[in-house]
Amino acid sequence: MNTLSNQRQAYAKKSAHVLIQSGRYADAREIYQKICNDNKNDLDAWLMLGAILGWLGDYNEAAACFRHVINRDPTQARACYNLALALQQLGNQVEAIEYYRKATDIDPGILEAWCNLGAALHRQGDLPGAATALRRAAALNPAIPQIHIEMASVLNAQGNHAEAIESANKALAVGPPIAEACCQIGFAHAARGKSVEAEAAFRKTLQLNPNLPEACHALGELCFTSGKLEEAAAHLQNAIRIKPDHVDAIFRLGTIHQLRGNPQWALACYQQAISRRPDDPGIHYSAGIAHESLGDHEAAIANYKKALGLQPDYEDAVAGIAHELEKQHRFEEARETVKPFTEKGTRSARLVSISADIHRHFEKRDAAIRLLERFLEAADGDGRDRNKVHFSLGKLYDEIGEYDKAFEQFRLANQLAAGSHDSRTQRRYVDECLNTFTEKTLSGFPHASIDAGRAVFIVGMPRSGTSLAENILASHPQVFGGGELSDLELIVHDLTDALRENGQTDIIEKLHGATPEFLDRYARRYLDRLAGLSGAALRVTDKMPHNFRYLGWIERLFPGARVIHCQRNPLDTCLSIYFQHFNAAHAYASDLKSLGEYYREYRRLMDHWKKTLGLPILDVRYEELVHDQEGMSRSMVEFCGLPWDDRCLRFYETGRVVNTPSYDQVRKPIYRKSLDRWQNYEKHIGELIEALGPDAAG
Repeated sequence: MNTLSNQRQAYAKKSAHVLIQSGRYADAREIYQKICNDNKNDLDAWLMLGAILGWLGDYNEAAACFRHVINRDPTQARACYNLALALQQLGNQVEAIEYYRKATDIDPGILEAWCNLGAALHRQGDLPGAATALRRAAALNPAIPQIHIEMASVLNAQGNHAEAIESANKALAVGPPIAEACCQIGFAHAARGKSVEAEAAFRKTLQLNPNLPEACHALGELCFTSGKLEEAAAHLQNAIRIKPDHVDAIFRLGTIHQLRGNPQWALACYQQAISRRPDDPGIHYSAGIAHESLGDHEAAIANYKKALGLQPDYEDAVAGIAHELEKQHRFEEARETVKPFTEKGTRSARLVSISADIHRHFEKRDAAIRLLERFLEAADGDGRDRNKVHFSLGKLYDEIGEYDKAFEQFRLANQLAAGSHDSRTQRRYVDECLNTFTEKTLSGFPHASIDAGRAVFIVGMPRSGTSLAENILASHPQVFGGGELSDLELIVHDLTDALRENGQTDIIEKLHGATPEFLDRYARRYLDRLAGLSGAALRVTDKMPHNFRYLGWIERLFPGARVIHCQRNPLDTCLSIYFQHFNAAHAYASDLKSLGEYYREYRRLMDHWKKTLGLPILDVRYEELVHDQEGMSRSMVEFCGLPWDDRCLRFYETGRVVNTPSYDQVRKPIYRKSLDRWQNYEKHIGELIEALGPDAAG
């Protein structure tokens, strides 16, 4: 054996120390390995060898060195501490805590041991033990901000938010501003319901460190709660960029996409979240909602059932299943699905609303009204989504002719549902379209070269008859009803982003320089989607009403496409919107003045399209369709370039499931009770009439 004398060992240790200082850990390890092999009792050498192995990432061998020291001298506090560090790196938290405790028992003055013990106990969920250890650490050195920050985190987890703020402020007092301390203050304020203070703290956090994912997520959640969805999405996307597996941020971003009417993007987020947290019933439930919005009803039911399997008392999931059954006219199954939950008294606003809808199908409106009123009166009723209950109750009162009571329920529903809508935003968008798509500029804009003759866009304001028009056409054997597709809006956004690349914002100039091949890429995305829905159909409809905003792009991207523009009495249209529960993409819908202003901008834009575009547009008035169903139906079929088929008159016999608020109406023959419905509410809608101005007359 190549042994070393004491003198040579001392020289070797000095040489190794020089190597360590220069970062040559592997060379230093070779020297200490020889020293330790030569002398099993040189415990300082064994400690140093363990440390070097730790720096090299060989934690198993490092732990073996520290155990060697402890076996020979159990009073070696530093060896116990270093062993705990190695065990933590190996993922053995329980034994690491054991050796941190041994280190502090042997030498209560080892500050790092108390700090790490507190952090380890925090991770293990032992909050009282963590707090005790961190207090010992702070007593040894109160000038270390990280101790106070960890303590603030523990106190927040315990619900001691006032003390958490105090501890975080201690961290700020002993050094320069630290992002993590501000973040803990934000968490404490948020938990106490002080959203203004919490938002200020999180914004300060991100000023100090913009790459702190938990602060990005927390600020995103606050913005989401206050209705600032665009800003919320930006913060959540930052959180995900920094921490790609941040499930809570991914999930909330999906919720925002769903609220903004982009269920495809929402579903992508939910599926990503499920892959990381497969046993979370809330994510499966939300995925069910996205599938439902996309018209994939079997997938929706599957997700709802998965959520219910993970949480058997998940009443919203029960409501989701029942709603899908109801839309398929499987009323008895729907009633049996909700019955066990409504009989014991449900706390779910969605479930009680669906139950009331099911009662309507059995002509039990009085029972439905009592059910909803009991829910609203109950002190323990779920406050979340109570607006749905008010909408359902308003609908029932309307059906029995109690119009004053109905309007009050709709008013309360919209008061609860009110989002953030700025009419100026819509006005600016319309102005931009009018300036971009003029006869002069259009003469120089290219077209895509792909024939899009199978595409039929059904546009207009919501509740203007778009679902009825689509169902009539979809009853034709050569037409597939695609429902409300969100694809076009996403494609237009991607297209305009591409045109604005490199910071250029002049869309007109960029469009003049675009090529048909460039536009073909975006057109093909949409047409491939239609082909995926029904490759055999000659025509495929897309009845996303708000595609009226993109008719200028439709003309450029889809040569041969047709547009059916649905219109209805403006007062009936707006009032019908006001009576429906829409998502955040329709923030204008919850206020009569905003509704009127939005309608006027819609009319201004449609008037411009008709004057400017060469796109074939067929106007279909709801009132004319009601009075002359066959004549208007024939006009639509002829406009689509198809031979007449009598099945279009029996559209209500189709088995297709409609996934819009009109899903029930389009399963029945055309009726006239929705004509001039506004007259029942004339005394309540003065604000709407004033906002519509000349457009109120239709």
